Amino acid sequence: MPSTTPVRALEKLAAPGPLRMAGTPVAMASPASARASSPRPGRVATTTPVPPASSDTRPGRRRTTLPASRVSAPSSASTSLASWCCVVGWVTATPYPGRAGNSARSGYGRPAMTASSPSRWSRRRFLGATGAGVVAVALGGCQDDGNAGRGPVGPSATTSSAPPEPELETLEAIDHGAPQGPAPFGLGVASGDPDHESVVLWTWVDRDPSAPVPLLVEVARDDAFEAIVAREELRADPAEAMTARIVVRGLAPDTRHWFRFVLDGHVTPAARTRTAPAPGALPDQPLRVGHLSCQRWSSGYWTALDDVAAQAPDVVVHCGDYVYESDSGSVRPVDEAPPTDLDGYRALWRRYKAEPELQAAHAVAPWLITWDDHEVVNNYQGAATTAGPGGEQLLERRAAAYRAWWEFTPTRLEPPEGPDLAIHRVVDW
Repeated sequence: MPSTTPVRALEKLAAPGPLRMAGTPVAMASPASARASSPRPGRVATTTPVPPASSDTRPGRRRTTLPASRVSAPSSASTSLASWCCVVGWVTATPYPGRAGNSARSGYGRPAMTASSPSRWSRRRFLGATGAGVVAVALGGCQDDGNAGRGPVGPSATTSSAPPEPELETLEAIDHGAPQGPAPFGLGVASGDPDHESVVLWTWVDRDPSAPVPLLVEVARDDAFEAIVAREELRADPAEAMTARIVVRGLAPDTRHWFRFVLDGHVTPAARTRTAPAPGALPDQPLRVGHLSCQRWSSGYWTALDDVAAQAPDVVVHCGDYVYESDSGSVRPVDEAPPTDLDGYRALWRRYKAEPELQAAHAVAPWLITWDDHEVVNNYQGAATTAGPGGEQLLERRAAAYRAWWEFTPTRLEPPEGPDLAIHRVVDW
């Protein structure tokens, strides 16, 4: 019988190294549209036609919870991986040692490759398994038997009714006033690193960088903002390149939310995010994951990002090379020298974030973002690289690159100090 195997899932590795994973049984849905591969180098978007995902159910929905004693599940399961990056990746995950599976689940998919020892896979080996990159979260999956989205089936699944989620208090709408001055949100908005009750919200403001700029963020249960559940003040700080982030807490688990920023009467369009399921809960819908990596600005038109925005997955995992320090493609030539200091890396990130395709993809789901090498310099490791001077000079460059990465991503990590930043983190879903 088709099954989903609980595995340990890691959001990403900082550099080649062992892959740690954390337990979560999930099923994947492939993109609903078919698209021919793009002829542009490094920018192929291949999708598989499937029926659209069934509508979300909210308060009072039935959940499947994990029993106290985990029972055995099959040793492997196939995963249909929704991927909008260079190519579609398919991977099979086996249970993490010491974490037996407990449920069977069906969904759309196709046979996958087998990862017989996921806990020992490096990032490059994991991404290279399909030749061009697989999502850096090991996922239990399922084969297509026509039962997609029906919830757990079979003797190893335990179903129970979770109590209805409490109704969250909603806030009164306020008048944001008429827009004053130029539009400030030129780099769009983003959300990321969700857990079951909170999510990071991010933006950047185009204002005088000589002093902090206060702004407002609102979170609602609907895109019309008739049920606002959070309103927070934050600020864009010159010390952080005029970026602003906040962790909004107290949100309902496994729930879609919409958010928007407000400054000087300017209001961003409603963007969508979501929280992870409550600990121990098994959602009644498959988890739809968008996978991205290697988005070289100068080499492609980023139409794959259009597909991410159109498909609106539950979460997007970006496996690195979000920016390229050595943009030298033929589609959009770059005259600037590769960045080596903080100002240069900040300018690089602003160029990428200004693209409407990337902004639209960020506006449909929370992102889990890690890096590869081009966020700093090609083929670097420690204080060495094949693309330029190493040693102390590279460490200074790395410190600037890590800082810019932190400033322009919706991560809940603390800011880096110097050339070191541990970005390994476990995401339970």
